Formats: sequence, C-alpha cells, structure tokens
Amino acid sequence: MVKRYELIIDSQIIPCKLKKHGRAKRLIITVDINGVSVVIPSFIREIEARRLLEEKKNWIITKIKELQVHQEEQLAQRELRKQQASWYRQQANEAIMLRVRYYSEKVGVAYNTVRIKDQKTRWGSCSAKKNLNFNWRLIMAPPEVLDYVVVHELCHLIHLNHSPAFWQLVKNQLPDYSRHKRWLKDQGATLMAF
Repeated sequence: MVKRYELIIDSQIIPCKLKKHGRAKRLIITVDINGVSVVIPSFIREIEARRLLEEKKNWIITKIKELQVHQEEQLAQRELRKQQASWYRQQANEAIMLRVRYYSEKVGVAYNTVRIKDQKTRWGSCSAKKNLNFNWRLIMAPPEVLDYVVVHELCHLIHLNHSPAFWQLVKNQLPDYSRHKRWLKDQGATLMAF
C-alpha cells in the first residue's frame, strides 16, 4: 500500500510516496519531477523512514534543483530547435519556390499551389490537382538534391507513376539524378531526425 507524506523544505512542500516492500533489502529514495518516492523494507518502520527522509532533506533539495536545471535546459533546447525549424522553413519556402518556377518552365508543366510542410516520411508529393508539397528539411540538403526532389515532383505532373517514361523525363532535366536520389537514401534519415 502506498502512503502519501509531505516533506517541507524551505517552506516548499514536497510530495512523498511511501511504499512498504517485503523484498526490499534497504531503504530506497528516488527523486523525480513529481516528488519523492520511498521504498521501505519490511524491517524498517514507517516512522523511521520518515525520520530518514528528514535527515536527507539537503540531498533531496539538491536533486530537485538539479532536475529543475535539467528541465530548464531541455525547455531552452526545445525553444531553440523551434526557432531553427522556423528559420529553415522560411529559407526552404524561398529556395523551393525559386527552383519550382525555374524547373516548371524547363519541364514545360504548370502547377497549382506549392506548400512547404513538416513531413516526417516524405520529401515531396504532388496531387492530380497539380498541388505540390515539399518537406522543409530539404533546405538542409545539398542544392542539387533539392533540385532533384523538385524535378521529381514536377515530372509527376506529367506522369503520375514511376514508369520508364517518368524516369526519362527526370533524366532529361538532371542527367545525374540517381546520385541525388542515393544521397537522400543514405543521408535523408539524418535530416528527418531534425
């Protein structure tokens, strides 16, 4: 059975859970963001466990402060990552739009809309309505790889498949497309992890 207990340290109330455990060989104190958990062996009385907790106040407060610092660091890292992603997304929007305009003229195809998305498994996609979607992470790839994905999707506006005619059309625009395709296969997971 779990019993609740409040430890007061510097006018701060720390919630504690006390749990008797028949197989425990020693008193175990763990501190996490939710408070303190204590596993009490059957040979230690609850009142003795509470006294030991009181003796460990300094250690407990040190652990809580360490957790708070760690949480603040994680929050700062998440915020930085969010700002970086926003910046990359803006850069991707500009770069991809330029490349779509350029290659759509070369391929001789019209498109409807272009959207930059946060896709977890795709680099690009297109629809029968001639809408193009691109992953913002492409901006972190080499420019020729970005060009390959743009050309690939534009060619799908003519061939909605991966037929030999489709690949020939891609090759007409980018003779070494297979190198860029391979780069995405080999390095793409690293970009997707961002």
